[in-house]
Amino acid sequence: INAESWGMSVSSESRASFDAWRPSLFSRAQHILRTVFPAKALEIEAYRETEPVLQTSFWESLSHKESSKEQKEEHARKRRKTDENKSSVDGASPFVDSAANASFVTLIARLKKEIIELLGYLSVLKTWIQLHIPRIEDGGNFGVEVQEEALGELTKEEIRTQYALEDAEKYHIARGKMMTKIAKYPGLADYRHSLRELDEREWVSMRARVLSLRNSYLLLNDHLSKNYALLQAPRGTSDRTATTSVL
Repeated sequence: INAESWGMSVSSESRASFDAWRPSLFSRAQHILRTVFPAKALEIEAYRETEPVLQTSFWESLSHKESSKEQKEEHARKRRKTDENKSSVDGASPFVDSAANASFVTLIARLKKEIIELLGYLSVLKTWIQLHIPRIEDGGNFGVEVQEEALGELTKEEIRTQYALEDAEKYHIARGKMMTKIAKYPGLADYRHSLRELDEREWVSMRARVLSLRNSYLLLNDHLSKNYALLQAPRGTSDRTATTSVL
C-alpha cells in the first residue's frame, strides 16, 4: 500500500468516525438542555437556601463573635507592657484570620467545581449550534440570526464564568497581603478592620455568584428551549441535520 492510498484510507475512516460522532454530540446537547439545566438550577437553589455560609446569620454571627474578641483583646492589650505588645501578633483577630477564611475556602472549592461544570456544558451547546449553521445563501436568514444571538449569549456567559474563577485567586492574594500587614503591625486596628471588610466583600460576592449560577441555568434553558426549532433547523425541516427535537 503506497502512502497516497494509505492517506485516503485514513481520511475515509476519520470521516466515518466523525459522521458517527455528530449524532452523539447532538444527543448530549439535547440532554443538557432538556434535563441537566433544569436539574442544576434546582440543585443550586437548594444549595443556596441550605448552605450555612451563604445565610445572613453566618456573617452576623462572625461579626458578633469578632467584636467580642476585639473588645477582650483591647482590654488585654492595655494591661500588657509595651515591649510585650510589640513582640506579639495578638492584635490580629484569631476568629477572622482562621474561621472565616476556612469557611470561604470550602465554599470557593464548591463554586469552582460548579463553574468548571458549567463551562463544559456551554462548550457542548456552542458546538451543537455551530454545527447546525447552514451554508451562506441569499434570504431566509432569520433562523441564522437566532443562532448567532444564542451563540452570543453562550459566549457572554462563558466569559462571565471564567472571570468568576479569577476572582477567587484575587481574593486569596489580597487576603495574604493583608495578613502580612497585620502580622507586621499587630497593634494597628485599621488593618484588622480592612481584613474584615475584605472577607465581607468576598462573602457578598460568593452569594452573588451562587445566585448568578442558578440564573444562568434558568435563563439559558429558557432562551434556548424557546428557540430550539430554529437553532436546530434555521431554514426549516429541509435543513435539519440532527435528530428530531425532544423538547
